[in-house]
This record gives sequence, structure tokens and C-alpha cells, in this order.
Amino acid sequence: MNDRDVELLTIPEAARLLRQSISTTRRWIYQGILPARRIGPRRVFILRKDVLEFIEKSLYPAEKACE
Repeated sequence: MNDRDVELLTIPEAARLLRQSISTTRRWIYQGILPARRIGPRRVFILRKDVLEFIEKSLYPAEKACE
């Protein structure tokens, strides 16, 4: 694992990587679809590696189901 994998992203930064709106990204977090970490009472961050894994699973859902 490299340093970029443990990089914390804000919700807008994650949304840009996911090519989704901020509201969609927030909804996925609140639904438990996209893992996130709360730091303090209001700040929410997502690990870059979690975003990249989410993208990978989204691109190849049929392959994962066949394994």
C-alpha cells in the first residue's frame, strides 16, 4: 500500500473521482455503500483506496459475482 492509498479525501474530492454529484456521494456514504470516516462531529472523509475499490467493483460487477 502506498501513501496515496491512505490519503483522506473530502466528499467533493471523492465525488470528482467517482464522477458523481456530491449529493449522490453523500447518499452512498449514508446508505453504507461507500465507506467513510467521521472525524469530529461534522467532518467526513473517505480513504482514496476505498474510492478506487468502489470504482473497480462498479466496473466489473459480473466478474466479481462469478468468482
